[in-house]
Amino acid sequence: GYCWGAWVVAKMTQDPSKCHAGVWAHPSCQVDRELYGGVSEKELAAAIRSPTLVLPSRHEPAFYSDGSLEGVASGNGVAWETVKFGDQSHG
Repeated sequence: GYCWGAWVVAKMTQDPSKCHAGVWAHPSCQVDRELYGGVSEKELAAAIRSPTLVLPSRHEPAFYSDGSLEGVASGNGVAWETVKFGDQSHG
């Protein structure tokens, strides 16, 4: 999912029988918290149960690329990889 679509992918990958893997490009997962009063990005990552690839640009918050979310997901045994596009803008 791109931008807010990453949030949809994160929700779908909470059930590996429905979604076997996810990719977040230019993620904006704060939509749950900001629009719906839901969970934080770390809480969202903690609920993921399918392998996830995250592709943040230079404009996303640091936790998308500094290992914070990866540590949460990996703690649950979920494969997680991050590839930062430091010279690319969001969008």
